[in-house]
Amino acid sequence: MKGLVSISLLFCIITLTACSRKETTQPAVERKVAPDFTVRDLTGKETRPSDLKGKVALVNYWAT
Repeated sequence: MKGLVSISLLFCIITLTACSRKETTQPAVERKVAPDFTVRDLTGKETRPSDLKGKVALVNYWAT
C-alpha cells in the first residue's frame, strides 16, 4: 500500500512540475484582411468579403 501511495505521489509531483513550465512562445502574427474578390453563392447571388464585414464566413476552397 505504501508503495502505491509513493508512486502516485511521485507521479503527481512530476506531472505538476511538467505542467508548470513556461514554454517560449513566438510573437503573434499580424492578421491580414482578405482581398476583396467576388464569388457566386449557390443561388447565383454575388458576394464579396467586404459585404460580410463583422460576420463569420466559412470559405470552402475545394470543388464539390
